[in-house]
Amino acid sequence: DLPTLLAALRPSGTGWVVNVGAGDGACGRRRFGEVVDPANCLLREGAGGVIFEGNEELAPALVRLFAGRPDVALYAGLVDPEEVASAVGRYAKLVRGRPLDIVKVDVDNCDCCFLEAVLGALDGAGAVRPRF
Repeated sequence: DLPTLLAALRPSGTGWVVNVGAGDGACGRRRFGEVVDPANCLLREGAGGVIFEGNEELAPALVRLFAGRPDVALYAGLVDPEEVASAVGRYAKLVRGRPLDIVKVDVDNCDCCFLEAVLGALDGAGAVRPRF
């Protein structure tokens, strides 16, 4: 379950996150208690990473949360898997040696296409694949 996942990731403090479909950056709970977005939770707790959100109306909320964080690369607007791969590859080279804790993809179409692109970019950058 997601609370267990978050508990497993929090102690590292050195990892980074890829969040494709970050929404408004929320880390809350839904009606039945499930965590909305574990990647957002880690980012809000200080993890660095790469954030993508296709809905530009949600960008101001993400900017408020993560503006001024040099360890966070934020991309607002529609992107394709190749653009995601390129951005993740650049970030992976910047943080070489740091573990990638989690990749979360929720884009409502071809999530697997984006995940494959991220994993390919990590391999191309010589980065370690995520634990989760």
